[in-house]
Amino acid sequence: MVPKEPKTLITTSIRGSESSKILCKVLRHITPRSTYFKRGRTNVDQLIQFALADNFEYIVLIHSRGNQASQIRVHSREGDTYILENHYLEIFEFIDPKIFNFGRLPAKGPLSCPTSTRNLNPDLVEFFEKYFSIVVSNNKKNELWFVLDVNSNINYIQFIDALTQKRFTMLTVKYRDS
Repeated sequence: MVPKEPKTLITTSIRGSESSKILCKVLRHITPRSTYFKRGRTNVDQLIQFALADNFEYIVLIHSRGNQASQIRVHSREGDTYILENHYLEIFEFIDPKIFNFGRLPAKGPLSCPTSTRNLNPDLVEFFEKYFSIVVSNNKKNELWFVLDVNSNINYIQFIDALTQKRFTMLTVKYRDS
């Protein structure tokens, strides 16, 4: 029996920007077995109770600074609570699907990329593999592609629709390990 991907709850910080809400929806779209939770005024304890009741393995929080998404932080389930992971992504730029003329997102994920992508930034690829279920393989071709370019520790990530070969999201990030 093939193990299922973990369930992932994706949400914003309590005062999430419009940019962070759009990024949440994109990440939900590319991540199998994920749910976007409209946070509103839900406090952390209520969020944890919801995640525990629905048996989520991860809570992904998209933080905002001003009007922009600024970080992707992950909390992993340990028993009856969630622990904040030490590693996270600092977001410098997020370009949403509307900029690329995608009225609605293409096929659902997961994303895939060749194994050679891991050589560019192993920690970053592992982050996406673990929390967003991207497929790293030379054999598996999905309808959505994960493309990575690295320049001086800054990572340029593109999500591409394989059918049209057009990108529908772009992120400029730095992998951090605190």
